[in-house]
Amino acid sequence: MSADLEALARLGVEAALAAGAGEAEAWCENTTSRQIRVYDGAVESLSDSGGRGIGIRAFLEGRVGYAFGTDLSAEGLRSIAATAAAVAAVADPDEYAGLPETFGATPVEGLASPAMAGFSTERKVELALAVERAARSRPGVTQVENAVYSDSLGEAAIANSSGFSASYAATRAWAYAPAFAGEGEDLMTGLGVGLARDPGALDPEAIGAEAGERALALVGARQPRGRRCPVVLDSFVAASFAGFIGAMLSADAVQRGRSLFAGRLGDEVAEASFVLADDGAHPEGPASAPFDGEGSATRRTPLIGRPARGLSL
Repeated sequence: MSADLEALARLGVEAALAAGAGEAEAWCENTTSRQIRVYDGAVESLSDSGGRGIGIRAFLEGRVGYAFGTDLSAEGLRSIAATAAAVAAVADPDEYAGLPETFGATPVEGLASPAMAGFSTERKVELALAVERAARSRPGVTQVENAVYSDSLGEAAIANSSGFSASYAATRAWAYAPAFAGEGEDLMTGLGVGLARDPGALDPEAIGAEAGERALALVGARQPRGRRCPVVLDSFVAASFAGFIGAMLSADAVQRGRSLFAGRLGDEVAEASFVLADDGAHPEGPASAPFDGEGSATRRTPLIGRPARGLSL
């Protein structure tokens, strides 16, 4: 299937060039997903969804136009490409518009698990029920809002007018549950979550236990008076901070002047023990892929690194 998507992406590029684009890029994808939600030992909802489409970027004299569509017939591709080219013709100039200078794909092992296909709906339902049972079994847990199991299978392909094309497939499975403990002003919530390439790698007991134990650990907690002091962040909170900082370090945010770090390359911005990197080729990364949305090979990119003294961008 990925090879078919690659061929469609190449056709999309050809259609954009025929419509008048100076350069062009096409991203074609096919996805399927399932979500199972359970409450109080019974299935509350089960949904399946899927999608297939192509996005085409057309570049014309420093301008860029984009169009997306789901009609992948020859006529559909011509229509999408013509729209992208027409948008480019009237778009504002963008000095950063254009294809990247280099393209490639980094081999990333294990993105798609063949075991995913072997799990029936019944086994996935039982996994969600097991998560809920594990959370409810913790003494002191008063309620579990629900337990959710979700998975996805995605295939993607990219092609551009510089002759590059590549494709890959990836699977993901995850489950989570929010649990409550305490009463009144002591009513606290905790979240347990697990993420893997297929359901067999998820541990429902551990996910449910994490939800219950996080809720129980907060019972009796009170907001302290404000002061300046060292703190130890919970892993969930630390991840939220890292995500916020990472977003400000994106090329788009920096180039558009929307980042606090714009123009601060080499400045000391954090304590020396803090290191932040974006590893798009990590085998266990939920968003890892051989290449990014523009066809550049993924790699480990230092965002905040450690120089000889302090920490700098």
